[in-house]
Amino acid sequence: LDSNNPHAHIMLTMRQVDANGFKNEKKSARAWNKKELLQEQRAAWSHHVNQALAEARIPQQVDHRSWEAKGIERVPKIHLGWYASNQEKRGIATDLGEENRQIDTLNVLLEEGASWSR
Repeated sequence: LDSNNPHAHIMLTMRQVDANGFKNEKKSARAWNKKELLQEQRAAWSHHVNQALAEARIPQQVDHRSWEAKGIERVPKIHLGWYASNQEKRGIATDLGEENRQIDTLNVLLEEGASWSR
């Protein structure tokens, strides 16, 4: 609940399912695993979330698009993983945490109008 990285992990089966249960062929259900479908699903998800937020009179809205798609110049942070994340939470600086602090500084500069290119 105190995370600055709200997200969801959605797990889907890789096997067909019918009235008899799961089929034995591995990786037989892959039609859902297309990038175009993912974008459609993310757009639909954000639409439903925004509807629920509006009904609850919560002014915040979500946007499923990437920073790039929204025209926001920002450097993404590095995933810390469980070990570095736990170290950082306990006040122990890590190399990955330090890189993210440098990225935070760079992103502040970008918000103030500096330009950056990869």
